[in-house]
Amino acid sequence: MSANTRSYATRIAAACGRRSLARVFVPGIADARWRNRRASTQLSRIAAARWRKRLACIVLTAPLVAIGAVGVEPPPPPPALSAPAMSLVAGARVVGAATFTYFGLPIYDAYYYSTGGDYTVDKPFALALHYRRNLHGRAIASRSSEEIAQLGIGTRAEREQWDAAMKATFPDVHPGDDLTGINVPGEATRFFRNGRPIGEIADPAFGAAFFAIWFDPRTSQPELRRRLLGERAQPRSPPASERTQ
Repeated sequence: MSANTRSYATRIAAACGRRSLARVFVPGIADARWRNRRASTQLSRIAAARWRKRLACIVLTAPLVAIGAVGVEPPPPPPALSAPAMSLVAGARVVGAATFTYFGLPIYDAYYYSTGGDYTVDKPFALALHYRRNLHGRAIASRSSEEIAQLGIGTRAEREQWDAAMKATFPDVHPGDDLTGINVPGEATRFFRNGRPIGEIADPAFGAAFFAIWFDPRTSQPELRRRLLGERAQPRSPPASERTQ
């Protein structure tokens, strides 16, 4: 087919608005373009699907991450502790609460129950997490282990034992589920799901390591810690250019 014939056929196809006509008259050009467009579209869809999957994995398997944030809006009213849980922290009240978010998506609401406003493992307290996303229990355990390691708490052997114990204890959670950890000095750390006991980790050193994820001054989420402890926001220091000499 000559160049003029190809050009004429292409103009006819364009005027008729029929791609199939172009493929009939100029298979060497139109089919190649059509195949390239189709391949490009498929690659774009694959890339988008991979990115969505990667983002979902990051969001849904990271209960605590360094680039997370605390929601601006106050969290919903705290869940009531079940009778078995309350019996371990008699007289405790909600000291503080906050919503942990990731890229603006709420992951969970956290509530700190204690008989006082401070934090110490030397008295009973409870930390309740009300989840808003689907999370795998093993992923929660793995991320918790990473946070404990970043804080430099425990030996490597201890952290491996704690990781195995958490993976054996933590269940998968879904929106609306509550996971509550109870600290009683000198005793095992007990866990409840939706008010029902699901297990405990006997090592007395584990409790201090686990709750340090939220309450250690070196936590990756200092704003979350501040709100859980019921502390007021510190006034922002003005930039050097605004300070009076």
